[in-house]
Amino acid sequence: MTSLVVGLTLVLGAPPPEKLPAESILGDWQVTEVSRSPKSDFSKFKLNYIFGKDSFVLSTEFPNGKSDVQTIPYKLNRKDTHWEIDFTVHHSDSGFHKMLGRIEIKGDELKFCFAYPLSEKMVRPDGINTKNGNTIHTMKRVKSPAKK
Repeated sequence: MTSLVVGLTLVLGAPPPEKLPAESILGDWQVTEVSRSPKSDFSKFKLNYIFGKDSFVLSTEFPNGKSDVQTIPYKLNRKDTHWEIDFTVHHSDSGFHKMLGRIEIKGDELKFCFAYPLSEKMVRPDGINTKNGNTIHTMKRVKSPAKK
């Protein structure tokens, strides 16, 4: 009977998150889609992330031709069913803001969901979704050109 209960717990338990997101997140990622509620048009923005071990570089090209590059420290937190990411961004008009997010990596696709707009009561998204104004950056890994 004990083995049956243990077996059911293993079968019915929540699936574990990917085993190596700390390593699999590393590298260059191009944002291919931005989803947000309420909807906003980000089609003219070019966003690129380069994830290192403890920080990522976010490069933004704006529709007006201006650009911005920020190096942003982050920390990954493994939970039973998902990965969380905590990071701090700087906005020129409002200062530094701690951000709470979730990530999901499947092969060469990364979904990065975070609470937005900025508020004093920042709440971590409860999934990869656009509820409560969450924003999702869907990215594809930028492949290095093959060496000859």
